[in-house]
Amino acid sequence: MKYRSLLAVSLLLAAGPALATSCEESFAKKGNPFTGTTYSAWVSLPDLSVKSAIGQMRVVAKEAGMDILSEDADAGSMLIEEPETMAHKPLPMIISAANEGGVGTVTMLLKLNKGAFASGDGVRTEMCKMLAQLKPGTAGDQFAGKQIAVAPTA
Repeated sequence: MKYRSLLAVSLLLAAGPALATSCEESFAKKGNPFTGTTYSAWVSLPDLSVKSAIGQMRVVAKEAGMDILSEDADAGSMLIEEPETMAHKPLPMIISAANEGGVGTVTMLLKLNKGAFASGDGVRTEMCKMLAQLKPGTAGDQFAGKQIAVAPTA
């Protein structure tokens, strides 16, 4: 009986991403402005390949006016950055994608240095707004291939 309970707990922990029903539920904040704060959120979708997930996040980031600093679609990683404004320094975000058992999971991670302040609600809203645009299957592949018009810089 003891082993059965341990096995059930182990299976629940291993299936963590598959159990979440929304980005908002997956959102986590760790740390504080004195030591640095890390925000993370993830979504899981059936039939979402790693390459499609990264391609879609490229489109989402570009449409949001972010810079793509690095990207490896085959490995499922991307580094994007919200450019510096009068209100804040550049905000780099790490995107990672994985597919296990036909379910694709995309995770966003934002790390703020110590001394930086951000509203957890605002960060959650923006991260989840980006992740909500992901689409599974053929629709996702088509979205990933979308061409983004970039305004020329002076």
